[in-house]
Amino acid sequence: MEVEGNMGGKLSSVHKIGIHADHCEFEAEGKSFALKILERGKVLTAAENEFKNEMAANQRATHPRITPLLAAFKHRNKFYLLFPWANGGNLQHLWSVYDPYPGLGGEVASWFSLKWMADQCYNIADALSTVHGHPSNEGGVSVQAQLHHDIKPENILCFDDFSNGNATFTLKLTDFGLSLPANSQSTFRPNQIAETKSYRPPERDIEDSTVGQKWDIWCLGCLYLDFITWAIFGWSGVQEFEEARLEADETETGGYVIEEDVFFVKKRVTRHSWCLGRAIHSMVADIKPAVVSDPSRMRLTKGLQSICEIFEVIWNRVML
Repeated sequence: MEVEGNMGGKLSSVHKIGIHADHCEFEAEGKSFALKILERGKVLTAAENEFKNEMAANQRATHPRITPLLAAFKHRNKFYLLFPWANGGNLQHLWSVYDPYPGLGGEVASWFSLKWMADQCYNIADALSTVHGHPSNEGGVSVQAQLHHDIKPENILCFDDFSNGNATFTLKLTDFGLSLPANSQSTFRPNQIAETKSYRPPERDIEDSTVGQKWDIWCLGCLYLDFITWAIFGWSGVQEFEEARLEADETETGGYVIEEDVFFVKKRVTRHSWCLGRAIHSMVADIKPAVVSDPSRMRLTKGLQSICEIFEVIWNRVML
């Protein structure tokens, strides 16, 4: 076995490895694989829980656009997960390296087209629908509904695709370490759900709220808005959109200013209760002005009617 490179988060590391053909029964382009290593740290159960979640999630759902788990094993205090290697990295990396058109500052993505983008968005949505336990139109199979809980560009992998004679990328959903079994009727208290930072839905921050499959749908909608922003304005547009979302929230205690690049803003509202004879304060959430204005800017872009149509579906059926 040959090991090359290392990437990962606080809990895990991911290595590109090669396995000799005489010892490998898996099919993979170039016989390269991603070996994810989870090591017990200060929180002894965290690595083991993620390991078990990954294995269980891959048994609950399969789909052509879900990165398959090829093998899983434990050795001493480390847990190992083997996946196909994605030569294109993740979607965040793809956005940062390529721009869709000349003149935007980055390397031009010769493989990019609006048809390609629409196809990728559709298939990722079908994969997530399968994860949620719904029938698939693209060969997905689900034996138990679940939530992904961590949809973001870093968890969309880009695989080389030469099937049509031209080099391009196929996007696949990955990283089910935070997944939980849940059907369309299941609800959770926000404090039961792990953070997804920028893409987290408003319910995560609002007291007495519950979340369910809409959690994943909101996150996917945020990802698609970033995807469309990249398709029109390139990587610099994605960065500008992120900066524009840095807007102060009113915290529940007041007096502290917190700036985050989430897609919603919290506001304190006051209403008078005649029954209690006093004012009642509560927090509500609304879509940030920067998120509302970005679509307006997209609609003014000429020659990209297909993207605007995709956006309208996302905006009206997912975000609102």
